[in-house]
Amino acid sequence: MKQLYQEYVLQRIEAYKNSLSRDQLLKLGDEAIAEMRASAEEQFMLTEIMAMESVDRLIANRLRLRSFNRWRKQWISLRRAQQRPTHWHISPKHPVVPMLERLEPGDHVVVIGTGLERLPCLLAAHDVFVTYLADDMRTVERLESRMVTETLGTEFAAYVTLPGWLPDFTTIDLLVLDPAALSGLAEALRDELVRELQVRTSPCGIHLYATSTPGTPTVTFAELYHSEEWEVDLDGPGLNGSRARYWSKRLR
Repeated sequence: MKQLYQEYVLQRIEAYKNSLSRDQLLKLGDEAIAEMRASAEEQFMLTEIMAMESVDRLIANRLRLRSFNRWRKQWISLRRAQQRPTHWHISPKHPVVPMLERLEPGDHVVVIGTGLERLPCLLAAHDVFVTYLADDMRTVERLESRMVTETLGTEFAAYVTLPGWLPDFTTIDLLVLDPAALSGLAEALRDELVRELQVRTSPCGIHLYATSTPGTPTVTFAELYHSEEWEVDLDGPGLNGSRARYWSKRLR
């Protein structure tokens, strides 16, 4: 818990720094150094590390961050709330909800699609690491800010990607993909991307195709899972009258 608290403090400080202009940062640094010199009475030589620590303390005081004991009490109740889909305005009938009880701490979940922006928050609250890919800068920045505010940033990484590009992440335990995110790709490139995601998936890993746009088909991907390596895990209702498809990678 103390480690999580330190990460919470660091994230809030870094978020505050990122909100300042360069001139504001320099002014803050000058203010911190002036305070150090006044209190130290020139008894030691100022170093860059000491200056950085002084700036962080100054920011922490300005933000009036909660003490560890107060943060801990609020964190426990907050995390319980964060694990409920409705906390993120996600329907309890969303196709990702049945997957939550199958996740284990430390699993890696990949979410692809601008329309799935709320899912990473819910998933990260279940102690899994989430990698989010979208092609919209504002969506990614908004989600990164929300993750910091909700003390979930240490379980999360986001990328603004070109369609068809994948970062070098670890093995996938659950993939949640909006087919609309691949709708603009040529068929050959789309198929290559899905096969690469299949290769990176761990044994017993799940691929969930859940559309955020009414009328977006998922059946076009079925032919890529017609092999001895994959089997249909679930085929249930999605959102907006759509269907959700789940494929499970067989354990060999």
